[in-house]
Amino acid sequence: MKIDYRPEIDGLRGVAVISAILYHAQINVLGINFFKGGYLGVDIFFVISGYLITSIIYKEIEITNKFSFKNFYERRVRRILPVLFFISIITSILSLIFLLPTDLVNTSKSILLSTGFASNFYFYFSGLEYGGLESNYKPFLHTWSLSVEEQYYLIFPLFFILVFKYSKKYLFNSLIIIFIISLAYSHYGAINYPNSTFYFLHTRIWELIAGALLVFPKINNIVSPEKYKFNNLIIFFSFIFILFSIYFFDDYTTHPSLITLVPVLSTCFIILYSNKSSFVINLLSNKLLVNIGLISYSLYLWHHPIFAILRYRSYDLDHLGKILLALFIIIVSFLTYKFIENPFRNKKLTSFSSLKLYLLSSFFVIIILNSLIIYNQGYTKRFFETDTFSLDNQLYKKAKYDAFDEIEKRNKFLDTKKNILIIGDSHGLDTYLILNEKYNNKQIGLSYIWEELYCLENLKSQKFCDKDLSSDQKQKIDKADLIILSTSWIDRDIDKLDEILKFFIYNNKNIVIWDKSPFFKWYNFFSELDLYVMKKGKLPSHNDLDILEKNNFSSIKKYEANVEELNNEISQIAEKNNITVFNKIDYVCNKSELKCGLLTKEKHKIFYDNNHYTLAGIKSFSKKIEKLGWYLTLEKFLN
Repeated sequence: MKIDYRPEIDGLRGVAVISAILYHAQINVLGINFFKGGYLGVDIFFVISGYLITSIIYKEIEITNKFSFKNFYERRVRRILPVLFFISIITSILSLIFLLPTDLVNTSKSILLSTGFASNFYFYFSGLEYGGLESNYKPFLHTWSLSVEEQYYLIFPLFFILVFKYSKKYLFNSLIIIFIISLAYSHYGAINYPNSTFYFLHTRIWELIAGALLVFPKINNIVSPEKYKFNNLIIFFSFIFILFSIYFFDDYTTHPSLITLVPVLSTCFIILYSNKSSFVINLLSNKLLVNIGLISYSLYLWHHPIFAILRYRSYDLDHLGKILLALFIIIVSFLTYKFIENPFRNKKLTSFSSLKLYLLSSFFVIIILNSLIIYNQGYTKRFFETDTFSLDNQLYKKAKYDAFDEIEKRNKFLDTKKNILIIGDSHGLDTYLILNEKYNNKQIGLSYIWEELYCLENLKSQKFCDKDLSSDQKQKIDKADLIILSTSWIDRDIDKLDEILKFFIYNNKNIVIWDKSPFFKWYNFFSELDLYVMKKGKLPSHNDLDILEKNNFSSIKKYEANVEELNNEISQIAEKNNITVFNKIDYVCNKSELKCGLLTKEKHKIFYDNNHYTLAGIKSFSKKIEKLGWYLTLEKFLN
């Protein structure tokens, strides 16, 4: 059942998809990112989808007094699956060519789950934070929103038909109740459970319901240009609010929450009060935006895999490159729309039997190709690898955290031992593992608390930030004879350091600080060493390694210019409180030779990113620390 065509809605789709693309493109103009909140394009899509789907269902019931689930889902299948399956196959092939084994396997899992509209569950349970750095390199991350929509399409028509049939007068009120409950839970969840709130239907359904509610005033002719004198003003300010939201929202905005009502309600008002006399409606109805809106589904599906894979292989484009890439994506999307999306949507051009043949064959290709990738663990031999070296840095990270889990089971604080407690973030974890090389199975207890250091300001009230200390954490602090503070040292940590030190000193705790670790030049997923190996197909010679390690040293100030300044601040606060400070650069680098190591003598990789150590790096650094006499200094605090 078709509804009256409204070009301004395709124009809104155009605005939504342009916002999403420019958000992922990360284009700055004069140093300003005008699309920090471009991810709100998805929220605009949700409102539009809710409105259009409900309009289709309502109109069909009103005219025919019945509803065909078969026709409804056939339209959804024709609209969604042909393009999704095609791009899934292309992305699988590109990923096989460019992605390293661990990331290739993870991408294959997300592609497989996206065919069943469950990729949002995959990204949630894999712990991926949308908008975080890692999300820029996940080719199929954007399909989470498609999964949410399809989950909605599975349950909403049934709910709508049942309520319409048996309690029509309560239909509008029922939707209002769902809207309020979902919005309330979304706001609460965005504060307390941000990841699940972002990815799941129950905290997104209010946005789709917002669109669904627009059907009722339209059908009942409550809103019309004659009745509302200020329609155009409402539309104008709604459009301004959408643009403001796209500019002012960012990855740190609590979203989706009450503040998300701004772009959602603004989209609703544009749809609701639309009339041809409005400047904004005419703007949204122009051919360029409408045509972009028409191909918006293909655009949305194409853009993220292309950006993610290019970034993954360290192809950082300048503005011109990004503009040319955007034009390329538009051309590819147009071709996909013309030769796949449009023909399969049109029953006159493609019969249902032809559709089934295409979908089944594509489905089997997706399943077989990605299952083989997972079964063969990402085809590890596609890239240079030795017994001591791998380009797949995720393997090093996993090995370290697996080792940590095992070590934690063994290391216990006992009254019969002297105990060392490390408090900090992932850098503190590296410190903990270094010390474990020395004190494993010795008469010194070793333990670790993973907390942001600035959170310790609330220790007087038995809290880390706004969380109560667990009994295990209290016990570790009470039994610790020596506390080591080791973290990545952000400004907030240093601002609270004096207060934290005074608290521990007051409670008769010995303290040692490990200062800020150097950060090196990093190419998205690779170090200079990795790029060398990828290009040459071998490990560097002695001379080439010497050059790379000197480049590594010189990159410290370029990558994080304030590291020396922050360490000076830490030293001054520590000196004021008579606290010993260990400088991490003393064991990470050779300051006399102006080099920071990349490989051990045995040709093992030392870092798996630009600041975290591999297990081999940890063993190497433990030996260096022993030569520096740090262990003797620590043990003096334990006597």
